[in-house]
Amino acid sequence: SLPCRDCVLMRFVPAERKSVSVPCRFIKLSEKGQTLQSLYQWGTEQEVEEVVGNWLRATIKKLEGERQVDRAEKSEARA
Repeated sequence: SLPCRDCVLMRFVPAERKSVSVPCRFIKLSEKGQTLQSLYQWGTEQEVEEVVGNWLRATIKKLEGERQVDRAEKSEARA
């Protein structure tokens, strides 16, 4: 198993939570400040699925946008 420090999700973990035993549980998943940890404690299975799904879709969209900007900048630099 991959150590947490090498996991791609660590870039989303707040600095003050990077040393806890399962840091990815503290990634902010919504504007309300929900985390996987808080959802496990107080949410329903449906809420977990909805909030995590929304976060994943939004994060993928953001990363794809960043990738497009990087490609455009590299194209302009070559021109």
